[in-house]
Amino acid sequence: MAKDKSGNLHNKKHVAKRAHEEQTIKIAKIIGIIVFGLIGAILVFGLVYNFLIMPPQAVAVVNGEKITTRQYQAKTQYARYNIVNQYQQAFQMYNVMGQFAPEYAQQYVNQMYQLYFTMQGIGETTYQAIIDDTVTRQKAQEMGFTVTEEDIDAKIQELLGYYPDGAPEMSVAEALPTATYTNLQLTMVTPVPDVEPVEAEETAEETSAEETVAEEIEPTAIPTEYTEDLYQDNTKVMFKNLKRQAGVSEEMFRYLIEMNLYAEMVQETYREEVGAPTEELVWAKHILVETEAEAAIILEKLDEGQAWDDLALEFSLDESNNTTGGNLGWFSKDAMVTEFADAAFAGKVGEIVGPVATSFGSHLIMIVGHEDRLIDEAGIQTMITNKYYADLAGWENEADIEMFDNYKNRMPEEPTIP
Repeated sequence: MAKDKSGNLHNKKHVAKRAHEEQTIKIAKIIGIIVFGLIGAILVFGLVYNFLIMPPQAVAVVNGEKITTRQYQAKTQYARYNIVNQYQQAFQMYNVMGQFAPEYAQQYVNQMYQLYFTMQGIGETTYQAIIDDTVTRQKAQEMGFTVTEEDIDAKIQELLGYYPDGAPEMSVAEALPTATYTNLQLTMVTPVPDVEPVEAEETAEETSAEETVAEEIEPTAIPTEYTEDLYQDNTKVMFKNLKRQAGVSEEMFRYLIEMNLYAEMVQETYREEVGAPTEELVWAKHILVETEAEAAIILEKLDEGQAWDDLALEFSLDESNNTTGGNLGWFSKDAMVTEFADAAFAGKVGEIVGPVATSFGSHLIMIVGHEDRLIDEAGIQTMITNKYYADLAGWENEADIEMFDNYKNRMPEEPTIP
């Protein structure tokens, strides 16, 4: 009886223990399901927030128009993408120059540093830039401009070098008008002699060899015609690379192009207003020494009849031009330090001005030319750009702009400089 009783007790304990274990496992499973459910919910919420809730949220409002997080991030990512490309190009040039022309390699190091520090503030820069874009587009539309989908397509075609209606004619760059040398200028400038090429007489053997080589040369391959299908393929590759490397979708890239086109349209209206401006230029040569006393000695040598170019080569500390008589070419007044510019622009052609003291030393300046000249296209574009930003500041002062700090937590960190 005791044995049976003991056995029954043992069975009851075993059953109770097993039931407890099963209950524990059941509770653990429930807790696991809850935990995984919470994790899944957090992940889903994160995805929903990042891809559905946050992108359309405003980072700024301009005259009632919302600038979305998606737009701001696309502009920032594309700016970062361009900086990375420029950095890599500079790095490649640094490697090449380091091997073949080390004296020029440092400029690419400086460029890489500049790009690196530009990247650090690109989030703030693009935030202001997208506000500028929005204000400009609103102003352009007030002026009657409209950017169509066809305009955007045409810009993409231009970016990829595809011109279905024929390539535009390349404009021939117009050189700045150069005055004919006066007799006085001819005495101050070392002319470059015109050298006629000397044609060597060919021997019979050389002629035969050239003909043989010509026969062996393969005909030049005909380049592949840029067809519509090829353009479409290139477009797909471009959008794929933009998405993969910059995180910018086709929709956002078209948005960025649209904003740029509005800015171009507004700036083009300034061209007629700017017209064909001129600027006052001086052509001068100089000899740079450390002290006024040294400059006075050189003046004495000039009075004795010694040649300016010889003295420049012997005494001038400006190694960038002392082998060419200290020739500075044509320059505007704001291109030189104030003391030098004031003296040069006050001098008469043929006159030697100085000594003129600057932070570089003491200068003797020979005035070779002094003219009003048409500003070139680059100068005109600078004037247009300056006017645009001056007007833009005024438009933004008049606009109702709300700027939110939430953009600071939404700055993209990719792509980045490797």
